[in-house]
Amino acid sequence: MVGAGWLTLACLISVINDSIVKSVSSNLPTINIVFLKFLFSFLSLMPFLKADTFQKVLTHKKIHFLRGASFAIAMLPWCYGLIQLPLPLMTCLNFSTPLFVTLLAAFFLKERFTLPKIAATVLGFLGIVVSVGASFSQMSVAVFWALCATFLFASLDIANKKLLNLQENRLVMMIAPTFWSAAFLLPFALYTWYTPSIQDIAVLAVLGVGGNLLFFCFLKAFSCYQVSALQPFKYTEFLFSCAASLIFFQDKPTWNLMMGTFLIIAATFYLSWSELKKVSKTTNPVSQPA
Repeated sequence: MVGAGWLTLACLISVINDSIVKSVSSNLPTINIVFLKFLFSFLSLMPFLKADTFQKVLTHKKIHFLRGASFAIAMLPWCYGLIQLPLPLMTCLNFSTPLFVTLLAAFFLKERFTLPKIAATVLGFLGIVVSVGASFSQMSVAVFWALCATFLFASLDIANKKLLNLQENRLVMMIAPTFWSAAFLLPFALYTWYTPSIQDIAVLAVLGVGGNLLFFCFLKAFSCYQVSALQPFKYTEFLFSCAASLIFFQDKPTWNLMMGTFLIIAATFYLSWSELKKVSKTTNPVSQPA
């Protein structure tokens, strides 16, 4: 249960981070929020930084820069969606990331698109349609950008699978994206710069630290137990987002949203179960009689 505790804590931190972005959006441009998030994430890791660690960040600088730039680009539409849409809807759309990963893996990693994957993908995208149905006419642009962000995050998952052979340690994996994302966004942030208040700086510093804590909690959770076994606890994030939305932003989740979220969760559950079943058959083949 230790892994479940770490993952539940990660979900809570994720909702807190999203709430911070939503709360400061009325004072600062989106690109400044994202830039300062990455900057404070990097600065909060400086006390743990050694010369050889930073050298490793610069060793594969082209790859790390591409990862950082891609992460920064994905965060921009995600933050725009957070500003425009209710928190529970954004959480619901984020749950669909495994569906996009399945589609992208079929094209770029040449993974087989099996019948269970097809069924889960169709059910999941039906859940997306149901969840955004009541909101799409008024907030179609925000929904579009939120889905673009989800697609980009899925693309990053595929890229990370391709980059596993780099054998980077955990600290490098935490520092590199924050450093290169901030470096990529710096000229754009300066172009649209609006000086934040002391209060906004303090809140964004908490956001930066929260990003690191989120990554740390995920690492601790998945080092304690299998990813597939912990997947059900990931959905506590929807409960946290509903509570935060109601308490801080006075937004109540709609029936459409809850039904759509249920369909997406069912789809990703089925996808995880079918993949786990396939792995168990591979690792524990049934012995044939002589």
